Amino acid sequence: MKYRSMLNAGLSSLFLLSSFSYASEQQTTPAPEVVQNTQNSWRHQVMLYGWLGIPDAELTYTIPESDPVSGGEEATTNVADSIDMVFMGTYKGQKEKYSIIIDAIYLGMSNKNDTDLFTSSPVPDTNIKSEASIDAWMAAAYGGYNVVNSQLVRVDLIAGLRYAYLSAEEKITSSSDLNLRDLTLSGSVELWDAVVGLDGSVYIDKQWYIPYHLDIGAGDSDLTWRASTGLGYRFGWGDIILSYRYLAYDVSDSKLIQDITFSGPLLGVNFRF
Repeated sequence: MKYRSMLNAGLSSLFLLSSFSYASEQQTTPAPEVVQNTQNSWRHQVMLYGWLGIPDAELTYTIPESDPVSGGEEATTNVADSIDMVFMGTYKGQKEKYSIIIDAIYLGMSNKNDTDLFTSSPVPDTNIKSEASIDAWMAAAYGGYNVVNSQLVRVDLIAGLRYAYLSAEEKITSSSDLNLRDLTLSGSVELWDAVVGLDGSVYIDKQWYIPYHLDIGAGDSDLTWRASTGLGYRFGWGDIILSYRYLAYDVSDSKLIQDITFSGPLLGVNFRF
Protein backbone atom coordinates (compact mmCIF):
# COMPACT_ATOMS: atom_id res chain seq x y z
CA MET A 1 0.00 0.00 0.00
CA LYS A 2 2.83 2.34 0.87
CA TYR A 3 4.63 1.53 -2.39
CA ARG A 4 1.44 2.01 -4.41
CA SER A 5 1.03 5.51 -2.92
CA MET A 6 4.62 6.37 -3.76
CA LEU A 7 4.16 5.07 -7.31
CA ASN A 8 0.99 7.12 -7.79
CA ALA A 9 2.74 10.22 -6.48
CA GLY A 10 5.69 9.68 -8.84
CA LEU A 11 3.41 9.23 -11.85
CA SER A 12 1.43 12.34 -10.90
CA SER A 13 4.66 14.37 -10.63
CA LEU A 14 5.85 13.07 -14.00
CA PHE A 15 2.51 13.97 -15.60
CA LEU A 16 2.61 17.50 -14.14
CA LEU A 17 6.23 17.96 -15.30
CA SER A 18 5.36 16.79 -18.83
CA SER A 19 2.34 19.09 -18.96
CA PHE A 20 4.45 22.06 -17.82
CA SER A 21 7.15 21.31 -20.41
CA TYR A 22 4.56 21.00 -23.19
CA ALA A 23 2.92 24.29 -22.21
CA SER A 24 6.30 26.05 -22.12
CA GLU A 25 7.15 24.70 -25.55
CA GLN A 26 3.84 25.90 -26.96
CA GLN A 27 4.50 29.42 -25.65
CA THR A 28 8.03 29.68 -27.05
CA THR A 29 7.45 28.03 -30.45
CA PRO A 30 6.03 30.55 -32.96
CA ALA A 31 2.97 29.61 -34.90
CA PRO A 32 3.56 28.75 -38.55
CA GLU A 33 3.08 31.63 -40.96
CA VAL A 34 -0.02 31.66 -43.08
CA VAL A 35 1.07 31.65 -46.71
CA GLN A 36 -1.26 33.70 -48.83
CA ASN A 37 -1.75 32.75 -52.44
CA THR A 38 -1.08 35.88 -54.46
CA GLN A 39 -0.86 34.08 -57.82
CA ASN A 40 -4.30 35.34 -58.83
CA SER A 41 -3.82 38.88 -57.45
CA TRP A 42 -2.86 41.95 -59.42
CA ARG A 43 0.74 43.09 -58.97
CA HIS A 44 1.49 46.75 -59.69
CA GLN A 45 4.55 48.76 -60.73
CA VAL A 46 4.93 52.52 -61.08
CA MET A 47 8.11 53.90 -62.60
CA LEU A 48 9.11 57.56 -62.59
CA TYR A 49 12.00 58.25 -64.91
CA GLY A 50 14.13 60.86 -66.55
CA TRP A 51 14.79 60.45 -70.24
CA LEU A 52 17.38 62.58 -71.96
CA GLY A 53 15.52 62.05 -75.23
CA ILE A 54 17.41 64.39 -77.53
CA PRO A 55 14.87 65.36 -80.23
CA ASP A 56 15.60 65.60 -83.92
CA ALA A 57 12.67 66.90 -85.98
CA GLU A 58 12.24 68.08 -89.53
CA LEU A 59 9.56 70.75 -89.83
CA THR A 60 7.91 71.82 -93.08
CA TYR A 61 6.12 75.15 -93.39
CA THR A 62 4.40 76.97 -96.21
CA ILE A 63 5.65 80.53 -96.48
CA PRO A 64 2.64 82.86 -96.91
CA GLU A 65 1.94 83.93 -100.49
CA SER A 66 2.04 87.54 -99.36
CA ASP A 67 5.77 87.20 -98.98
CA PRO A 68 7.21 89.13 -101.96
CA VAL A 69 10.13 86.76 -102.53
CA SER A 70 9.14 83.19 -101.69
CA GLY A 71 5.64 83.48 -103.11
CA GLY A 72 4.08 80.69 -101.06
CA GLU A 73 6.84 78.11 -101.40
CA GLU A 74 7.62 75.44 -98.81
CA ALA A 75 10.48 75.79 -96.34
CA THR A 76 12.21 73.08 -94.35
CA THR A 77 14.08 73.48 -91.09
CA ASN A 78 15.20 71.33 -88.18
CA VAL A 79 14.71 71.57 -84.43
CA ALA A 80 16.79 69.84 -81.80
CA ASP A 81 19.14 70.51 -78.90
CA SER A 82 17.23 71.60 -75.78
CA ILE A 83 14.60 70.16 -73.43
CA ASP A 84 12.91 72.82 -71.29
CA MET A 85 10.32 70.81 -69.35
CA VAL A 86 9.63 67.11 -68.97
CA PHE A 87 7.31 64.64 -67.24
CA MET A 88 7.55 60.87 -67.66
CA GLY A 89 5.94 57.91 -65.96
CA THR A 90 4.95 54.28 -66.58
CA TYR A 91 2.37 52.03 -64.91
CA LYS A 92 2.40 48.25 -65.27
CA GLY A 93 -0.11 45.80 -63.81
CA GLN A 94 0.20 42.02 -63.99
CA LYS A 95 -2.20 39.19 -63.17
CA GLU A 96 -1.34 35.61 -64.09
CA LYS A 97 -0.39 35.76 -67.79
CA TYR A 98 -2.03 39.12 -68.48
CA SER A 99 -0.55 42.61 -68.19
CA ILE A 100 -1.42 46.27 -68.76
CA ILE A 101 1.19 48.93 -69.56
CA ILE A 102 0.51 52.69 -69.69
CA ASP A 103 3.30 55.12 -70.55
CA ALA A 104 2.99 58.94 -70.59
CA ILE A 105 5.52 61.59 -71.64
CA TYR A 106 5.46 65.37 -71.90
CA LEU A 107 8.39 67.20 -73.49
CA GLY A 108 8.80 70.94 -73.96
CA MET A 109 11.70 71.65 -76.35
CA SER A 110 13.25 74.66 -78.01
CA ASN A 111 16.39 75.89 -79.73
CA LYS A 112 17.84 79.06 -81.18
CA ASN A 113 19.98 78.70 -84.26
CA ASP A 114 21.33 80.21 -87.39
CA THR A 115 19.88 78.01 -90.10
CA ASP A 116 19.41 77.89 -93.86
CA LEU A 117 16.02 78.39 -95.51
CA PHE A 118 15.65 76.51 -98.77
CA THR A 119 12.95 77.30 -101.30
CA SER A 120 12.29 76.30 -104.87
CA SER A 121 12.14 79.94 -105.92
CA PRO A 122 15.05 81.21 -108.02
CA VAL A 123 16.68 83.09 -105.17
CA PRO A 124 19.88 82.34 -103.31
CA ASP A 125 19.72 80.36 -100.09
CA THR A 126 19.15 82.75 -97.24
CA ASN A 127 20.83 82.55 -93.88
CA ILE A 128 18.32 83.30 -91.15
CA LYS A 129 18.08 83.30 -87.40
CA SER A 130 15.39 80.99 -86.11
CA GLU A 131 13.83 80.18 -82.78
CA ALA A 132 11.99 76.86 -82.89
CA SER A 133 9.96 75.12 -80.21
CA ILE A 134 8.00 71.89 -79.93
CA ASP A 135 5.56 70.76 -77.26
CA ALA A 136 5.02 67.01 -77.35
CA TRP A 137 2.45 64.90 -75.51
CA MET A 138 2.96 61.18 -76.05
CA ALA A 139 1.08 58.31 -74.44
CA ALA A 140 0.81 54.60 -75.08
CA ALA A 141 -1.46 51.87 -73.70
CA TYR A 142 -0.76 48.18 -74.20
CA GLY A 143 -2.37 44.89 -73.29
CA GLY A 144 0.05 42.00 -72.86
CA TYR A 145 0.01 38.21 -72.73
CA ASN A 146 2.92 36.21 -71.32
CA VAL A 147 4.29 33.48 -73.60
CA VAL A 148 7.60 32.68 -71.84
CA ASN A 149 8.27 32.92 -68.08
CA SER A 150 11.34 31.01 -66.92
CA GLN A 151 14.25 31.60 -64.56
CA LEU A 152 16.19 33.09 -67.48
CA VAL A 153 13.73 35.17 -69.48
CA ARG A 154 10.24 36.66 -69.56
CA VAL A 155 8.55 37.44 -72.88
CA ASP A 156 5.18 39.19 -73.21
CA LEU A 157 3.40 39.78 -76.51
CA ILE A 158 1.89 43.27 -76.46
CA ALA A 159 -0.55 45.23 -78.61
CA GLY A 160 -2.11 48.63 -78.16
CA LEU A 161 -2.30 52.28 -79.22
CA ARG A 162 0.21 55.12 -79.21
CA TYR A 163 -1.00 58.73 -79.21
CA ALA A 164 1.05 61.83 -79.95
CA TYR A 165 0.17 65.50 -80.06
CA LEU A 166 2.96 67.69 -81.41
CA SER A 167 2.75 71.47 -81.57
CA ALA A 168 5.51 73.45 -83.27
CA GLU A 169 6.34 77.12 -83.75
CA GLU A 170 9.11 78.72 -85.74
CA LYS A 171 10.09 82.39 -85.51
CA ILE A 172 12.29 83.44 -88.40
CA THR A 173 14.33 86.62 -88.65
CA SER A 174 16.20 87.32 -91.89
CA SER A 175 19.86 88.24 -91.68
CA SER A 176 20.24 88.90 -95.42
CA ASP A 177 19.87 92.03 -97.56
CA LEU A 178 16.80 90.68 -99.41
CA ASN A 179 14.38 92.63 -97.20
CA LEU A 180 12.49 89.50 -96.15
CA ARG A 181 9.99 90.29 -93.44
CA ASP A 182 10.08 88.41 -90.16
CA LEU A 183 7.81 85.37 -89.99
CA THR A 184 6.11 83.43 -87.22
CA LEU A 185 4.98 80.01 -88.43
CA SER A 186 3.09 77.51 -86.30
CA GLY A 187 1.05 74.36 -86.55
CA SER A 188 0.21 71.08 -84.84
CA VAL A 189 -0.35 67.45 -85.64
CA GLU A 190 -2.25 64.70 -83.81
CA LEU A 191 -1.34 61.04 -84.40
CA TRP A 192 -3.07 57.79 -83.45
CA ASP A 193 -1.18 54.59 -84.26
CA ALA A 194 -1.78 50.90 -83.59
CA VAL A 195 1.34 49.10 -82.37
CA VAL A 196 2.42 45.52 -81.63
CA GLY A 197 5.61 44.21 -80.06
CA LEU A 198 7.46 42.50 -77.23
CA ASP A 199 8.10 43.46 -73.60
CA GLY A 200 10.04 41.57 -70.92
CA SER A 201 13.30 40.89 -69.12
CA VAL A 202 16.38 38.69 -69.29
CA TYR A 203 17.50 37.64 -65.78
CA ILE A 204 21.20 37.65 -64.93
CA ASP A 205 20.75 36.65 -61.26
CA LYS A 206 18.33 37.40 -58.41
CA GLN A 207 19.18 41.12 -58.44
CA TRP A 208 20.44 42.01 -61.93
CA TYR A 209 18.36 41.82 -65.09
CA ILE A 210 18.06 43.29 -68.59
CA PRO A 211 14.70 44.94 -69.38
CA TYR A 212 13.70 45.30 -73.02
CA HIS A 213 10.83 46.70 -75.08
CA LEU A 214 10.19 46.76 -78.82
CA ASP A 215 7.07 47.84 -80.69
CA ILE A 216 6.22 48.96 -84.20
CA GLY A 217 3.07 50.26 -85.83
CA ALA A 218 1.31 52.69 -88.12
CA GLY A 219 -1.90 54.63 -88.55
CA ASP A 220 -1.91 58.39 -88.82
CA SER A 221 1.87 58.17 -89.18
CA ASP A 222 3.45 56.16 -91.98
CA LEU A 223 5.57 54.30 -89.44
CA THR A 224 6.34 54.58 -85.73
CA TRP A 225 8.53 52.41 -83.58
CA ARG A 226 10.07 52.34 -80.13
CA ALA A 227 12.97 50.27 -78.78
CA SER A 228 14.73 50.24 -75.42
CA THR A 229 17.06 48.03 -73.40
CA GLY A 230 19.39 48.49 -70.45
CA LEU A 231 20.23 47.15 -67.01
CA GLY A 232 18.12 46.88 -63.86
CA TYR A 233 18.89 46.14 -60.21
CA ARG A 234 16.18 44.75 -57.94
CA PHE A 235 15.64 45.80 -54.31
CA GLY A 236 12.94 44.65 -51.90
CA TRP A 237 10.81 47.74 -52.60
CA GLY A 238 11.48 48.08 -56.33
CA ASP A 239 14.13 48.58 -58.98
CA ILE A 240 16.67 51.05 -60.35
CA ILE A 241 16.83 50.94 -64.15
CA LEU A 242 19.35 52.49 -66.54
CA SER A 243 18.52 52.03 -70.21
CA TYR A 244 18.58 53.59 -73.65
CA ARG A 245 15.32 54.42 -75.48
CA TYR A 246 14.68 55.31 -79.11
CA LEU A 247 11.29 56.56 -80.37
CA ALA A 248 10.67 57.52 -83.99
CA TYR A 249 7.83 58.85 -86.16
CA ASP A 250 7.80 58.92 -89.95
CA VAL A 251 4.95 61.20 -91.05
CA SER A 252 3.69 61.94 -94.56
CA ASP A 253 4.80 65.07 -96.40
CA SER A 254 1.44 66.74 -95.90
CA LYS A 255 2.02 67.04 -92.17
CA LEU A 256 3.78 69.83 -90.36
CA ILE A 257 6.34 67.41 -88.92
CA GLN A 258 7.74 65.02 -91.49
CA ASP A 259 10.11 63.05 -89.28
CA ILE A 260 10.82 63.22 -85.59
CA THR A 261 12.98 61.01 -83.37
CA PHE A 262 13.80 60.99 -79.67
CA SER A 263 16.81 59.04 -78.48
CA GLY A 264 18.91 59.02 -75.33
CA PRO A 265 19.64 57.42 -71.95
CA LEU A 266 16.90 56.82 -69.38
CA LEU A 267 17.20 56.52 -65.60
CA GLY A 268 14.15 55.27 -63.72
CA VAL A 269 13.02 54.33 -60.21
CA ASN A 270 10.44 51.55 -60.27
CA PHE A 271 8.16 50.96 -57.24
CA ARG A 272 6.48 47.56 -56.88
CA PHE A 273 3.43 46.89 -54.71
